[in-house]
Amino acid sequence: MGDSRLPWHTMVAMASGSRGANQYTPKVTAGAKAAAVPAGGLLGQIAPGHQTTWRCDEVWGGNCPLLIGPPDWSHPGHPRLAAKLVAASDPDCLPSVLERLGRDRDAKVRELTARNTNCPPRVLLKLSRDIVPLVRVNTAGNPRSGPGTLRRLAQDPQRGVRLALVENPSCTPEVLEICSLDHEPSVRCGVASHPACPPKVMELLSQDPELDVRRDVAGNPACPAPILETFSQAHDWNILCNLARNPSCPAGVLTQFARDTKYKRLTLRRYAAGNPSCPEPELQRMARSYDQMTRREVAGNPRCPPKQLERFVRDSDIRVAAVAANNPNCPVHIRAMYQLVHGTKPA
Repeated sequence: MGDSRLPWHTMVAMASGSRGANQYTPKVTAGAKAAAVPAGGLLGQIAPGHQTTWRCDEVWGGNCPLLIGPPDWSHPGHPRLAAKLVAASDPDCLPSVLERLGRDRDAKVRELTARNTNCPPRVLLKLSRDIVPLVRVNTAGNPRSGPGTLRRLAQDPQRGVRLALVENPSCTPEVLEICSLDHEPSVRCGVASHPACPPKVMELLSQDPELDVRRDVAGNPACPAPILETFSQAHDWNILCNLARNPSCPAGVLTQFARDTKYKRLTLRRYAAGNPSCPEPELQRMARSYDQMTRREVAGNPRCPPKQLERFVRDSDIRVAAVAANNPNCPVHIRAMYQLVHGTKPA
């Protein structure tokens, strides 16, 4: 295998033909026959009663220097560290094992532990104080993080941590209210688009000096109707587009967009035609539009009446007919009519 006087990591580099021992990657196998390390200790807790072994690559021929070298378990190629990384990534890992991994000295192990959705809240609370920013980022984005952990991370100096926090689906309204006063516009945008954002925070962010924040408020389905009605008078095109696509948009605003005959407002009419909250009379009126994309949006709208879907199946544009046949509320006989008229089944 080489001169035994050489350091073990040098022997690894020489045997693998690489520049360093960091190039080595162990393999995980079940029931390996050669060069096996018994699954005891930590691995035995992960899968009790399961015969699993951790084996190095076949290039070592059963004499891997990693197994006879010094007990440096933090080495990137060591089977024991690989076992920790696999355990920390396993969503079925036992909470007691994750609690031990959360105290590991290797930062990568703690990062994967903080991301694990089976990690206990008390462990995540400790990881929220970790010195490594990525550990705190994963903790902030973990749905298992408790309210106390989230409140602590809302004051984190790293912007990435606060961004992950406002994207967490388990973020509480109290924490969102704290983050709504953040000096970073990207963090306030995350608050404005969060489904759990409270109405008073929505009202505050609807007057935010940053245009992107107001755009996200206009597109949030949780935004109250009075705020959405005020956005209908906005001059920003993206705010109007987000408003027309919002399923919580008031019927009066959608009617206003649907009846706008200006050519530059054609995109708003298309968005209103595909909005599930659009009133049925406006859908029937837009179904006769000269614009094929507007008719296509009406044909795919869940509120489109069956009689109108039957007319769409015979539309001059086959794409409109195909969208109507694929409408979730389309009756079976209308789909059969599509196959009879066009000679093929709807895609």
